[in-house]
Amino acid sequence: SFCTLLSDLIMRRVLLTAAAIIVLLFAATLVDARRAPRGDQLTSAYSFDQYVADYHKGYKKGTAEYARREKLFLKNRDEVLAFNAHPKRTYTKGINHMSDWTAEEAKATRGVRRTPEYKSKHQLEYQSPAGGAAVAGEVDWRKAFP
Repeated sequence: SFCTLLSDLIMRRVLLTAAAIIVLLFAATLVDARRAPRGDQLTSAYSFDQYVADYHKGYKKGTAEYARREKLFLKNRDEVLAFNAHPKRTYTKGINHMSDWTAEEAKATRGVRRTPEYKSKHQLEYQSPAGGAAVAGEVDWRKAFP
């Protein structure tokens, strides 16, 4: 009947769509299979070229930017390796997408640091009660608002 035929067509489309999604997810896993080494897997053999590929950095080889970032990366990688070689460490450091950043670039991501003198234009200042009345030590809020 027409309903059975329509039901079969819908079921086939659902199955084909599900199969396509599974294939795409599997393909995405294969494409992303190359990951940067974790801290405990990191060695001095991990190069800047590998880092650029792993973190999809757009630096062009031979440019001043590439050389500058490579120098920063190698310095940070070597610091991580030296830290991880310490036998009494309590955690492991690793490489991440910021391993080729300057200290200033990293600092800019840490939020706002204000001096004690800083006053926001939105900051409220404490004002004592009108007429200098004493402030109660305790308030029973159940009775304060009838």
